[in-house]
Amino acid sequence: MHQYLYSDQPQQSAAMHRRKLLPRSRSLASMLPSFVLSGVVTCLMTALMCFMWLTPEGHFLRTWMESWLTLWPIAFPVMYLLSTPLRKLAAHISP
Repeated sequence: MHQYLYSDQPQQSAAMHRRKLLPRSRSLASMLPSFVLSGVVTCLMTALMCFMWLTPEGHFLRTWMESWLTLWPIAFPVMYLLSTPLRKLAAHISP
């Protein structure tokens, strides 16, 4: 990397060299929105359902975390697998 600092080559060459050393995974990048969205939605929904159904003396936090950690591994693959077909369907339907 030091060779680029003292040479006449443009700054882009150093960035291209770094990209070759650390390639990005497109499949992981495509999973990130589904991963985050499924986590947020399942967290909020399980909290709401636990709050609605538990009595005041119930163990809200424990039940909420158990429910959320059970549902998130189910919701993430479903959301990831359905995201592309639903996006295509929405593009086909929309004017």
